[in-house]
Amino acid sequence: MILEIDNLSKNFGKLKAVNKISLNITKGSVFGLLGPNGSGKTTTLGMLLGVTTPTSGSFSWFGQGNSPQIRKNIGAILEQPVFYPYMTGAQNLDIVCKIKELPKERVEQVLEQVNLLDRKDDLFTAYSLGMKQRLAIASALLCNPKVLVLDEPTNGLDPQGIAEIRDIITDIADSGKSIILASHLLDEVQKVCSHFCVLQKGNLIYQGKVEDDFSTDSYIEIASDNNLQLKSELQTLPEVTEVIEQENILLVKGDSNLNSLQVNKHLIKRGIAVSHLTTITKSLEERFLEILADQND
Repeated sequence: MILEIDNLSKNFGKLKAVNKISLNITKGSVFGLLGPNGSGKTTTLGMLLGVTTPTSGSFSWFGQGNSPQIRKNIGAILEQPVFYPYMTGAQNLDIVCKIKELPKERVEQVLEQVNLLDRKDDLFTAYSLGMKQRLAIASALLCNPKVLVLDEPTNGLDPQGIAEIRDIITDIADSGKSIILASHLLDEVQKVCSHFCVLQKGNLIYQGKVEDDFSTDSYIEIASDNNLQLKSELQTLPEVTEVIEQENILLVKGDSNLNSLQVNKHLIKRGIAVSHLTTITKSLEERFLEILADQND
């Protein structure tokens, strides 16, 4: 377990910004902290990183508490990172190494990791917003952390910048590091996260595993020249639980073993050619809105 949170709370006067949150985050996971503005995401990360003092509750990193020494194993970007605009990317990271007493050899290593090595001698002020965010991630990686904490890492980026950050996050996770990220870009979270939770008005209202939570929400759209025959044949598959007629298309629901390739192979053996076949998976955005709606009922 990399992080255990027990009834963590933060009050600002009468405002309960975070209200008795309890979470366990396992090693190797990419954990998404989701919620609308004002839900308590940044405040929660601030407490976990020692920037904000909790009102009550506790948390422990790596089963060893939350001392500054333990937090040296965490690389973080909390809100907008600050760099010297008229220094190069490499020079900015050199300064971070001096402050944190890290070897300068790490600078080129992390610049290569975030695909900025060829731009290391360019001034920070000449960097695009996406490049600035990649430099911030490089800075957080300098200490070779066990855990990387990112607060809205793709905020304000264009689609290309978002894709670049997503690829970097995936590569970092594949290297064995655990990642905790707060974001409101739900589609991106669904693409990179293994686990997620939802905060609303400081309360933890949902947590789950991305794969488990959405595998049961997918279905297959299928059609042929003879949907009556097609429906009858689909109902013979043991993995199929329901076939719904919708205009000229059949919606096929089933257990976790059902997939479009398997269905198509079965129909070909039966001499049935399909004119339409696709898998539809519920998006995290749809699931997120359902979760919030359930809380408001």
